[in-house]
Amino acid sequence: MGKKTLLLLTVGVLLAYYAYIPLPDNLEEPWRLMWTATYIKTVKNLAIFAELLGITNLMDAAKFLISLQEVPPISDENVTVTETTFSNIPVRVYVPKRKSEKPRRGLFYIHGGGWCFGSADLM
Repeated sequence: MGKKTLLLLTVGVLLAYYAYIPLPDNLEEPWRLMWTATYIKTVKNLAIFAELLGITNLMDAAKFLISLQEVPPISDENVTVTETTFSNIPVRVYVPKRKSEKPRRGLFYIHGGGWCFGSADLM
């Protein structure tokens, strides 16, 4: 076996070990949970590394890395998205563009804040 093959095999095994988590058999999309757990683990490790280098503290580094995935909500052909405030509380309203014959049901979702991370944009 050549050096390149051995290196590729070693890197593949280490990546599989890093990404693998044992999961129950009855999950619908186990790869999605594994991907999310690997993402969180990577953010944690990068934040620890940034703190060890003295760049910033762990929480600020993690908040920065998580904020990179935030995508602002946009309206499309099916829904209109508006951001407003109700009694000085920021609110995002999603209204379907399709007309309805009868009254529609609504969903009132309160984002818990993610303790110290995240925002409603990540939900």
